[in-house]
Amino acid sequence: MTTDGSLRECLQRVFAHTYSVHDQLLTGSGQLYGCPLGNLALELGGEDPVVRQKLHAMLSVWARVIERSVREALASGALPALDPVTTVQSVVAYCEGVMM
Repeated sequence: MTTDGSLRECLQRVFAHTYSVHDQLLTGSGQLYGCPLGNLALELGGEDPVVRQKLHAMLSVWARVIERSVREALASGALPALDPVTTVQSVVAYCEGVMM
């Protein structure tokens, strides 16, 4: 998300890279691993408030990076008027859902 290009191009690179990594892992081991953060959230998030807080903080970093790019796209007119926070939450949830 910090390289040159439009928001769409940056998100496409993120998705392509994520796909590539998961494809390599699947090819090498025959297993799908999902998202390490998502797996921890599912397994421990309900049991341990410290783990839940740490995972929330880590996912929030991802969201802030994406939100910065969304706000830049809004300011330049590349995106129609929308709520950047809700949009970013949706993008992060989508990414996690795809990886899980």
